[in-house]
Amino acid sequence: MRVGVVVGLEAEARLARRFARDVIAAPGDNALQAAEQLAARGCDLLLSFGIAGALIESLRPGDLVVATEVANERGRFAAAQSMQVNVPHRKGAVFGADQAVVRAEDKKRLALASQCIAVDLESGHVATVANRRGRRFAVLRAIADPAWRDIPPAALVGLDADGRTRPGAVIGALLRDPMQLGGVIRLAFDARAAMERLSLLADRIRIA
Repeated sequence: MRVGVVVGLEAEARLARRFARDVIAAPGDNALQAAEQLAARGCDLLLSFGIAGALIESLRPGDLVVATEVANERGRFAAAQSMQVNVPHRKGAVFGADQAVVRAEDKKRLALASQCIAVDLESGHVATVANRRGRRFAVLRAIADPAWRDIPPAALVGLDADGRTRPGAVIGALLRDPMQLGGVIRLAFDARAAMERLSLLADRIRIA
């Protein structure tokens, strides 16, 4: 079976290339076109892989989530249950957001409305394309953003359209508002925990 992987970050893409040949880094809305490209290449299963935000407080940075379904503004889509993740993980619905959910109160509101346990910006597009093109899809994400914490605005400017980080943009935002520094540092530590968990997992993923 040919697996196509959509990620939001180039760092995630480097990990995904350990277990898949077809990998595209395409953050946010760009994931829709990326998923279409992978389907056109003949990929049988589309995988949304990378970091995510928690919508429930029991999920901690570094925890793994495997989606049972993906919800977005266009509907709910059942995920394939063919991925073997032989490490502790949590199963549940994942929300595919069209924009970052940055405030803790908005995460809580989204959790109640959607009954989802995690959120990211690519899975909704992957699920939409898979449903449209008659492909299976799966979601494997590690939590980098806990439900009880706001995301500092400075962190949102640190990514370009190809999933590469823009540290200069983050530094510029911090110079304009140094009060965000603590939040950016905490998010960096949490994101590192998530990436380390994905790195350990990359060699163990089995998809049938």
